[in-house]
Amino acid sequence: MTGHVVVETNVNLTIEPSVRVKFDGTYYLWIKGILKAVGTPTDRIIFTSNRENPSAGDWTGIFFSDSSIDAVFDENGNWINGSIIKYTIIEYGGGGSGPTTIGGGSGGILLYAACPFIDNNIFRYNGGSSAALFFNGYGSGSPVLSNNTIVSNGLAMNVQQGSPI
Repeated sequence: MTGHVVVETNVNLTIEPSVRVKFDGTYYLWIKGILKAVGTPTDRIIFTSNRENPSAGDWTGIFFSDSSIDAVFDENGNWINGSIIKYTIIEYGGGGSGPTTIGGGSGGILLYAACPFIDNNIFRYNGGSSAALFFNGYGSGSPVLSNNTIVSNGLAMNVQQGSPI
């Protein structure tokens, strides 16, 4: 990615297993619609730096705004629709600043009153003072986080006042 990318309202971005999304600077991926990034245990999707020698803060992060489509689950708790990030690696984020309309900030994933399903991911090497997961604002529900590994980040989580966590 050589610039900021915005997934607009009513747009669905699907990223397939084994894809590497490389950020060539402090750019962000801003979700206003739906992001479906679902890898497998052996073919993870990787969000990373495009630098030859990457370091924390090379890119900004993945941002979910309050207009993004929240995860929907069936009566047994199984995800059936909405935004999901599963079996990914999110590394070397946390630089620059995200969209000011959703609180700026940076980190691996920033949620602004958004409730995606975040499951079985690895967060590593994200920004010095930034967090692997950054929560800002309260929406109509709570994001669902499960089975994630958070290692070697500036902070594991940053929860702002008014957040559902």
